Amino acid sequence: MSLLSITFLILSTCVVSNVCDLLCFECNSVYDGIACEQGNNLNGLSDFTRPCVGRNANYIEEYEKPLCRKVEQRIKTRNNMKIIKRSCGYELYQKKDEDLCYTYRTEDHEEIVCQCFGNHCNGADIKTSSFYWNVVCSLLVIFWYFK
Repeated sequence: MSLLSITFLILSTCVVSNVCDLLCFECNSVYDGIACEQGNNLNGLSDFTRPCVGRNANYIEEYEKPLCRKVEQRIKTRNNMKIIKRSCGYELYQKKDEDLCYTYRTEDHEEIVCQCFGNHCNGADIKTSSFYWNVVCSLLVIFWYFK
């Protein structure tokens, strides 16, 4: 197999991972328990996996691609009860299409909201999945090119 074909295969794999429907975890720790809250064992639980397709037809926004979202809420009026929600999302934070987290506070609760763009990236470590996949693809291309 030639270097050109291997490079094409690697690059097409990287591109396809961003073209197909995005897969996100969707769960709520109130209803789905500790597996949703901890998030580190979600990879084996396919019943929490959902494809996020296109833009929500009822939502008008410049950004059309879906994203994965993780929201961690602390309800102060309920002894700092912690709730984790993982879902598909369609609204960017401040129009930034990058993996990031931000905090929102009110008198009665605090939220840490994270958005990411790789398959299953809203698991335990939100940046791990898409970041490592991009690094691996880049390293493979460099390795095969300079071999």
